[in-house]
Amino acid sequence: MVRRSLKPAIVPFLAAALLLASCGTSSDDAGGSSAAGDRTLTIGAAAAPFPNLNPAQALFASYLPLTNQSILTLEEDGTISPGLAESFGYVGEGNTTFQLTFRQDAKFSDGSQVNAAAAKTWFEYMAATPGPFQAALKVGSVDVVSEWEVRLNLAEANPLVPWVLSSWTQGWGGIASPNAVADPDGLATNPAGAGPYKLDPAETVTGDHYTFVPNEFYFDADSRTRWDKVVYRVISNPSTLLQAVQTGQVDMYLAGGTTFPTVKTAESSGMATASFVGNTDLLFFGNLETGPFSDIRVRQAVNYALDRESINQVTNVGYGTPTSALTTLDGDSADLRGRYGHDPERARALLAEAGYPNGFATNTSCAATNLTQCQAIAQSLMDIGITMKIEVDQTSSQLQLFQSGQRETFVALWPVNYNLFNYASFWGGKATFRVSTPEWNDPEIDAAFQKALTAPADESIALMHQVVERAQEQAYFAPVFDIDQIFVYDPDKIAPIASSDSRFAYSMARLNLVEPK
Repeated sequence: MVRRSLKPAIVPFLAAALLLASCGTSSDDAGGSSAAGDRTLTIGAAAAPFPNLNPAQALFASYLPLTNQSILTLEEDGTISPGLAESFGYVGEGNTTFQLTFRQDAKFSDGSQVNAAAAKTWFEYMAATPGPFQAALKVGSVDVVSEWEVRLNLAEANPLVPWVLSSWTQGWGGIASPNAVADPDGLATNPAGAGPYKLDPAETVTGDHYTFVPNEFYFDADSRTRWDKVVYRVISNPSTLLQAVQTGQVDMYLAGGTTFPTVKTAESSGMATASFVGNTDLLFFGNLETGPFSDIRVRQAVNYALDRESINQVTNVGYGTPTSALTTLDGDSADLRGRYGHDPERARALLAEAGYPNGFATNTSCAATNLTQCQAIAQSLMDIGITMKIEVDQTSSQLQLFQSGQRETFVALWPVNYNLFNYASFWGGKATFRVSTPEWNDPEIDAAFQKALTAPADESIALMHQVVERAQEQAYFAPVFDIDQIFVYDPDKIAPIASSDSRFAYSMARLNLVEPK
């Protein structure tokens, strides 16, 4: 069994949230400030935890590194190292059996022991509970080998178990107390993990602010509990969020999408910034079996039509990187990102070959927070005769409208992810972001993917590169840009945060554990 650290030829696991800034309810009231000189960290958040605080169900939950220590630990360079489990690895070949040995000094915030029995309870709960990352592991059974050792027997081979268990964004790694698992309604309001902090219900108002205080049972409190209190304050209005950090009502916030325009103003007023790679903006095509987008020439025409440089400038004020490839964590490469340059003449020729010399119209689902980029994309497509009829939809209904065929295209931020999850979302049978029949598939993608599941890490990555390249060649969607995420913070209160090429999950995991100055 492989033990201790693992390091693939990839960058770290990605963050969790599709449509990151548009989930949940929010308040525009910046609220009160902390007393000067105390050790309270106040973080401005554009959205509340969504849909709740349960680690198995949370789609947007940047608080989780505070409350739910992950089973394994994702390092900045991609290494997977011990967390609540002190040793780990596959048993045998084929990537179907994975064993963990838990440390013996870890406890949940309710004082109960972290051990093999608790892990079994959590894994079985995750496997049975519908949530955004339930499908990340297909568990056949869970065996308690000893008080501290647990074995996962997978129903489907998976080469990424260490990364799934190291990422709080994927649910599986964010283990909660068995007492909380026994009360799912309570777990929705209190994450009950084994992290350095715990929720303070008395100082929390759902949808407005969430207060976390040190967990007295945390095994590494001396090095990880840096603040006496951490407060998440939900402020959806970008101007109000900027004003809150300028006036000291919040100490930091994460800028992205609608809050990009605040960054330069914040810097000019003395705030510091640090940036990290975030998500990819995509134009999804719904039906790949009938209608215009069933023709590869139409899909390629859309890709050639996009003026990605201009769209990035208009949408992100220059923050972000134009790309014509789906950015992934395994199988991605720089040579794919410029495949579809801005070539409207070629795009028009492809449309004519496909039987659309005068173009066509398509209705497009767009969240209000993504309206600027939808309009910029529409401007590029108008140049080749394709009219995007933009429908501003609620985030919660976008996917349903897309899957039902009421919206033919869909613009959204997609987290930079492993192809194991991209496959389930885009290419596998009953893929989430496709309205074609379950029988639709791409034989080349299927063949490479199935081989990758049981292959050693290096071979798996090479096969996943074939998946990404094939998807780009077939233009199954139109990537537009990779979007940065920028931390804006008060340098008088917070120690310097270095910008990094590390992916969003790593940076978010560290957001809550920044050092006081």
